Amino acid sequence: MPIKHAFFTRYGGVSPKPFDSLNIDSISGDDENNVVKNRAIALKHFGANELLMLEGKQHSNKVFKVTNP
Repeated sequence: MPIKHAFFTRYGGVSPKPFDSLNIDSISGDDENNVVKNRAIALKHFGANELLMLEGKQHSNKVFKVTNP
């Protein structure tokens, strides 16, 4: 299964300040409903859904091997 990855700008989502606006980070403190809506907006560009999304912490020194979809 090919893996697609992306980095997004903060434009085009539903979150208010200070998350402005396309926040897809589930641990940022943003409202969970906003994060779900923002993820749907971002994933629509890939033709994917939330069940296929893996979230990682960008500024981490840990490496994870994903073996199952």
